[in-house]
Amino acid sequence: MKYLLMIVLLFSFNQAAALSFRSGNQLLEECEAYLSETGSAASGNTCFGFVTGIVDAHDNFTSWEVMLTLWCPPDKMSTTQLIRIVTKHLQEHPESLHETAAGEVVVALVAAFPCE
Repeated sequence: MKYLLMIVLLFSFNQAAALSFRSGNQLLEECEAYLSETGSAASGNTCFGFVTGIVDAHDNFTSWEVMLTLWCPPDKMSTTQLIRIVTKHLQEHPESLHETAAGEVVVALVAAFPCE
């Protein structure tokens, strides 16, 4: 009985985790708030943190040679520029808004900054 309870709990945590991923829809709203002068500061800050977190993770993992470089932005790229690129991608691809936000950030940055 104890093992059955553990199995049920493990599956319920996995379901909860799967449902908690941020979608492209959510990220689009947050990034539009960041770029808008009248948008919610909390939503805007969520977009800022999300995009910079993905970029920072990519930079760290590639510098540690844990993963391949996926995108190659020019030097001195501002966070606002990155957010504009991600927002533009999300706006132009409504068919992908149900996908995970992290995946859509990667797709946007790979398309905008291919490595040569």
